[in-house]
Amino acid sequence: MKVRYQSVGFFILYLVVYLSTISPSIAQYLKNDLDRSNQSAVELLYINPDSSLILFNISKENSLKKGDTLTAIKSLIEMSWIYTSNANYSKAYDGFWEALILTSEIGDDILPGKIYDGIAMLYSLFYRRQEAEQYLKKSLVLKKKLVSLNKIKETELIHTFYIMCIYYRDAGNYALGQKYLDSCRIIKSRNNNPEDHTHFIEAEQAFLHYHNHKY
Repeated sequence: MKVRYQSVGFFILYLVVYLSTISPSIAQYLKNDLDRSNQSAVELLYINPDSSLILFNISKENSLKKGDTLTAIKSLIEMSWIYTSNANYSKAYDGFWEALILTSEIGDDILPGKIYDGIAMLYSLFYRRQEAEQYLKKSLVLKKKLVSLNKIKETELIHTFYIMCIYYRDAGNYALGQKYLDSCRIIKSRNNNPEDHTHFIEAEQAFLHYHNHKY
């Protein structure tokens, strides 16, 4: 299967957003975990992803031995994003799906949305747009439901809306891309969060203006 090299822009921006925002709830959870390998993995994520990958794997194995499936899932998600950034797509794909299976086994309804985002990313890179859209929409539907149940903050929707914006812009649907970017702005404004995500939103707005010839 051939990777979509023409989507490198989408790929890079997606990873920049993910690794820069690193799902704050996951990062905080891992920092609070007693497993030192988890703490070290989070600290190394930005400066040495390969070393971080090794420590996340140790954390995953230790967590599974202790019966702490939730921490194992969170480590798997981070590992899968590192594999994606290293273009090791087969391991990324296997990692996301292993994480998704484990969430089903323990009945977790919070993390699947984050996993759907990753699976959608991989499908997009391999021309499989129908599957990519399917998982992006599944993520959005799930996160909106969790927000309505007060299980997650509304600001967590910004990440998925931003991903969808980049996805549709990459597909040439600039109007829909703008719609999802506007959703990012609305949520950010509504939650009095003036700094978070601002630089990414403004960068993407510049892309859309360029494509729409609004210089």
